[in-house]
Amino acid sequence: MSYLSKKIRENEEVIKKVYHYPLTLFLPVFCGLVAIFSAFFLLYPLFKLGKEGIGVFSFLVLVGFLILFKTFYQWSRTVVWITNQRIIIAQQKGFFRRIVSEVEFQRLKDIIYEVKGVFPNFFDYGTIKLNSFYRSGKDKIILKNIHHPQDIQELIIQIRDRVKRIKGEEKFLFSAEEILSKAPMEELVKVVRRIKEIMGEDKFRNLFIEEKEEDS
Repeated sequence: MSYLSKKIRENEEVIKKVYHYPLTLFLPVFCGLVAIFSAFFLLYPLFKLGKEGIGVFSFLVLVGFLILFKTFYQWSRTVVWITNQRIIIAQQKGFFRRIVSEVEFQRLKDIIYEVKGVFPNFFDYGTIKLNSFYRSGKDKIILKNIHHPQDIQELIIQIRDRVKRIKGEEKFLFSAEEILSKAPMEELVKVVRRIKEIMGEDKFRNLFIEEKEEDS
């Protein structure tokens, strides 16, 4: 089980997991492979040198495998979880440092994506910047090396708008309960009409049909 799974709430659902675009790992992977292949390419002359050559061979192989392992380890543990309630960002810095942050959808203000450079434009990867009502400037959340950033931006905006709409309806319905308990008949009629506008004609009508069926 991923360590992020422990952070998921009871009624929370993970919609998408986003990792760094694998192509952005090209340079460290290339360096690691070069170190390993160089060691085996020079195997015969190095071993002819005796202990010093064996030491160089072992060093090159060790460095190459460490670079590859570190690259894969950081990539696999640096992930963005988009749920139906919030965005959780986990960043693995080296072997022993991990940063986990999150932002609730109803607090999101601006979702901006940027694709800059020849390779990012050709392979369609870039940066997504998240501004919330409690974060701005240097404190904003930046997601780098995201593949198809426009699609991710649209997904985040879609979920944010849906969450805000649901929260708004819940807040209105909660206020309506208070009004219903003490308001005069004219106010009650206004509340019912407003609920009908929010729910829509069909859902509002089905609500009373279901209640009749339950009573019968």
